[in-house]
Amino acid sequence: MVSSAQPPFTEFLRDGESALLVDPSRTEDLAAAMEAILEGGVRRRLRAAAIEAAARYTWERSARIAAGVYREFLGSRHN
Repeated sequence: MVSSAQPPFTEFLRDGESALLVDPSRTEDLAAAMEAILEGGVRRRLRAAAIEAAARYTWERSARIAAGVYREFLGSRHN
């Protein structure tokens, strides 16, 4: 995956691990990243890491985190 090196992408993608992150205003960097991803080894490595990273962001996990934030907020309002 080639992605922008800006939030929110930088919050869950790691440059060179799960994606190639580039400055979207630098077209030469974008072109280089796109060429690099065509290499089989790079593509396979990034794909495996991206699948692993995506598994950490399930709807169930997101719901648990959100519920915890709401509980904490509501609990602090009763003090």
